[in-house]
Amino acid sequence: MSNKDYKAQLKATLFKGTAQAEQVASIMDKVERDKDIADDVKLELESYARQISVLPASKELPTEGKSTSSENRKRLFPKYDLGDDFSFPCGVKEFGFNENTGNIAKEYGTWLKDVYLPTFVDMPDKEHQYPLAVCFMLLNCRAVLNKKQCLPIPYFLGNNGSGKTELSKSIAQHYPREHAVEFLSDTTGAHMRDKLDANFGTGEVGLAVFDNFNPSVFMNRAGNFYNIILANNEESAISRISGLSNDSHKDEFKTYSYKIINSIFDLSSEAQREFSEIERRTIQLRFKEGKAKATRIIYDWEAQERIFQRIWGEENMSTIKATYGKALGTLARLNPNNVPIPAKRWVICQVPIAVGVYCGIFKDIEEGIAHFARHFEYLKRSGGSSIGSAMSIVLQKYIKEVLPEIANNPFAPKNINSNSIPQDTLKEYLKSQTGYDVSQNQFNDIIMLMANFGYNYQRIGTVMGFVKDTPIP
Repeated sequence: MSNKDYKAQLKATLFKGTAQAEQVASIMDKVERDKDIADDVKLELESYARQISVLPASKELPTEGKSTSSENRKRLFPKYDLGDDFSFPCGVKEFGFNENTGNIAKEYGTWLKDVYLPTFVDMPDKEHQYPLAVCFMLLNCRAVLNKKQCLPIPYFLGNNGSGKTELSKSIAQHYPREHAVEFLSDTTGAHMRDKLDANFGTGEVGLAVFDNFNPSVFMNRAGNFYNIILANNEESAISRISGLSNDSHKDEFKTYSYKIINSIFDLSSEAQREFSEIERRTIQLRFKEGKAKATRIIYDWEAQERIFQRIWGEENMSTIKATYGKALGTLARLNPNNVPIPAKRWVICQVPIAVGVYCGIFKDIEEGIAHFARHFEYLKRSGGSSIGSAMSIVLQKYIKEVLPEIANNPFAPKNINSNSIPQDTLKEYLKSQTGYDVSQNQFNDIIMLMANFGYNYQRIGTVMGFVKDTPIP
């Protein structure tokens, strides 16, 4: 048997709870007796077995953090240039979380809400957004779903540097490395389909993070694969290619996974009407304006994966059925007309509310429903520009960086300077940065945003544009 085959068998022991150790021992015994593989390969497999082994809750966890290569840590913090000798302290240990607790789900859920998230990322409606974020962090698609249950798609919305990507990567750290995939804004649809099928097509537990999602770019690069994101239950997550008769070609792809999208673009805006069905299946969490908190980059969250496995492992199956299963059953029987949550959102709220009850984030389903209901009210009240933070960033860069360069360029048009900007010039710049034309509704929002930067919308010669309220000398 090959190295790859043995690794596949070892990987299959994940989420087996107390049965994992026995299965790993049996596989490693076969490895030891296999005369067709070299000693260095056996050592590699032994190391891999140690990495994926999860100690049962009844046993004492090691006091020393497991060694993790600098390269592995770099993948979780891609913005930072780390030396080979750099070492992150483990954040879980730094905050004093007790991994040996008996009620691991409630202890960990409470710790995430009260200690981890407030240090890690800032949200404008903390009281209700932090509990929701924890529900999404602890939601395991394979453990909590049958084929027909709908899974919400967390949609993280906020400025660049507000913590969206880091939180997405933190959630990914709950999964084994090969079970979490990341797609960038320019990834093709065929690549997404093939990657999801290759990683999760055999029923693995998986997470797909869509990082820096740009609706315009997605439609250009992957528009024909819209259903890859749209599918949020296992039965609907099959992508087919019709018309293939050659048996050597694959014509059915399984694309089911837990999905997270982070973006600076608001899918609920009028400009993104083609994404209305995806937007209906998302639950949006907003991040505060401004730069990322510096404190959150100094920790390695190496313990999260093994805690996550203990929460959803077979050893806790009786608690899962008694607490999570009971809560979900009660939620499913409620009349949507009697729930203070918009009807089109209710179906995707049931699973995370049940997860929240199971993990101690909510004391009961009534409290969980109240948090989600208040969150939707907050989104409705806060409204926001249909362009929102995305255009604010682009406009700020144009005013602070591009215009000064134009002002110092002797060959620039005379009617463009720091005090005077024709609207067509600004529209062209916005299209070059975002990839789409600005609609009239969006332009009304731009007028409001430009007013915040001190520009009035008025006539400039024979055209309309923006003039600085107090001209720059």
